[in-house]
Amino acid sequence: MFNPFGKKINELSIEDLRILKEREIKEGFYVEYKSTFPRPEKIARSVASFANTYGGWYFVGIESNEKNIPVNFRGFSLTDYPTPLEHVRNIIRDHIDPFPLYYSKLIQVENEKAILVLQIPESYETPHITKDGRIYRRNSEGSDPVPETNRYVLDKLYEKSARLQEEIEFFCRREIAISQAEEKNGWIEIYAMPYPLNQLSITQFFEKTFVDNLKNKMNEPTRVELTENTWFSTSIPFNIASAGYRSIIFRQTSPGTLALMGLTFQLFINGNAKIIIPFQYIPFNSELNSVVWKKLIEALEKEDGYLFRFIDGLKMLIVFVVLLEKYFDILKSQGWQDDILIAYRLENTWRTILFFDISAFSKHIDKYGIPVCQRYNTQIPKKLLKEYMITKMPENGIFHLIEFLKISSHFGIFPHEAKAFVKEWLEKLQGNMVV
Repeated sequence: MFNPFGKKINELSIEDLRILKEREIKEGFYVEYKSTFPRPEKIARSVASFANTYGGWYFVGIESNEKNIPVNFRGFSLTDYPTPLEHVRNIIRDHIDPFPLYYSKLIQVENEKAILVLQIPESYETPHITKDGRIYRRNSEGSDPVPETNRYVLDKLYEKSARLQEEIEFFCRREIAISQAEEKNGWIEIYAMPYPLNQLSITQFFEKTFVDNLKNKMNEPTRVELTENTWFSTSIPFNIASAGYRSIIFRQTSPGTLALMGLTFQLFINGNAKIIIPFQYIPFNSELNSVVWKKLIEALEKEDGYLFRFIDGLKMLIVFVVLLEKYFDILKSQGWQDDILIAYRLENTWRTILFFDISAFSKHIDKYGIPVCQRYNTQIPKKLLKEYMITKMPENGIFHLIEFLKISSHFGIFPHEAKAFVKEWLEKLQGNMVV
C-alpha cells in the first residue's frame, strides 16, 4: 500500500511527518488530515473507506490548507483526549462492521499535544459497513469519503471477501507427489500465512546474501523457550537448498533418498510457508531398550503387530516445535508482529500408533488402552476459514506445544493425556537440555 515515509508506522517520528508538507502530499485516495478529532461518525466513515478501497493513512493533529496540503503539525490536546488510542479504537469497534485491521501510533509534539497516526491496510473482508448502514469508499477529488452507490463496485467489494477464502484454500491445497514405494508413508503438512495476506514482502529474497544467510539460519541450532526455566536447543540440518516459484525450498536428505519425500521447509517471498514432516517409524520387531516399548508390544501380543505402524512421538514433537519456532523467528527478523493463519494436514495415518517413550504413555495404556488411529487423513481445522485459522504471533514455545495437542488428538490421544506426555518431557528437559 501507499507509504510516503518509507518506514513502518512504529518507527515514525515528528520529523518523518513533516515529509508530508515537504512533498505536498494531498488528501484523497490514500491520506486524510484532521486538526482535531471530528465526530465519531466521520472517523468511522474515513477508516471504513480506506479499508474498502486501497488502504491509507489517517492523521489527527495535522492541519491542511484549502488545497488539502498539510501546513502545520500542532497536534491535538491531550487534555481534551487523554486516551486517544482507546478513544479511536472504541469508535471503530462501535461504528464499523466487520472491525477493520488498522495500526496506530501516538507521536508527542509538545507538552499535552500529540498527533495520532492510523495506518489502515486495504481489507480482504469487505465491505466494511458503518453504523448508518452505508458503505464508504475514498474519493480522489477531495478529503471526505463518499457513500458507494454503484452496484458493480458494491458487487466487487463483496467478491473481494470471497477471494480471501479462495486464496487461503488455494495455498493450503495438497501438492505432494510421492512414489509407489512411499505410498504407505505418512506425514504432517503445515501451512502458515501472515495475516493480513500479502502485507509482508521479504526484500532481496533471491539475492545471494539473503539466501546464504537464510541457509545458515536454517541449519544453526534453534533455541526454543518453553517456560521461564525450561528451554531446549537443537539443530535440524537441511542439506539441500533450491529455488521455487517465489519461494526457497530446504530439504533434508540422506544418501539414497534424494528422489524421495523428506523433511521440507518452503518459505515464500510473502512470508507464507509450507512445511512437510514425514513420520519417523519404529519397526514392530525393533529391539528398542525401553520398558514402555516392551509394555506396548506385550499389550499387542494377541494382535498381528505388523498390521500397525508406530510413529516416534517424541521425535515428531521436537521436529514440529523446532520448525514452528524457526518459522516464527524468520518472520520476526522481518519485523512481522501481526497475526498468522495456520492449518495442518495429516496423511496416511490409518492403523498408526503415536508412541511416546515416557511413563505417562504406559499409564495411558493401562487406563484407556492402546490408541490406534482409524482415520486415513485429516485437516485441522476442518474448514479453512480465517476465523478458525487465525492466531497471534506466539510469545514462546508454549504455543507450539498447544498446537501439537491438536495433532495428537487425531491419533486418539485425549488432550489431557497429551499434556501429561508433554509435562513429563519438559520435566526431563529441565535436568537435561537438548543441545
